[in-house]
Amino acid sequence: MIVVRKRDKIVLHSLIISFLLFFTFYITNSFLPVIGDQISDTITQKNIESLHLGMNEEDVLNILGKPFAKFYRKDGYTLSYSKKGIIDGTEIYIYIKNHKLDGIHMEFYDVSFYTCKYKYCSKILFCPKVTNRHHYDAAIPVN
Repeated sequence: MIVVRKRDKIVLHSLIISFLLFFTFYITNSFLPVIGDQISDTITQKNIESLHLGMNEEDVLNILGKPFAKFYRKDGYTLSYSKKGIIDGTEIYIYIKNHKLDGIHMEFYDVSFYTCKYKYCSKILFCPKVTNRHHYDAAIPVN
């Protein structure tokens, strides 16, 4: 006869519940739409492509509107135009430094599809820089 201690039962139940929660979370988030209420309505390919490094913060906000979140960093801050962030797939970040546009970064489930930042552009302003056309076209509406 196998004897199972109470502590072992609790651990087993905790593992089962954790697995079920993870599985439910994974399935639920797998079917969320890429666009819609997840990203700002002002995020379009046309608007993104009208941005350029060094642009005034005020001009960026006039084009993209109010961000969902603002994260302060040591050298500036990041504007997030993704409502729910990393759990829903599409992440859109606008980097501001000294009240100027310093960079743009977009990814879909940690796969970068658009990067434009001074440190990556070697101070050559060749934005936009679409790194994955399929993800960019799927995640960002044309206009």
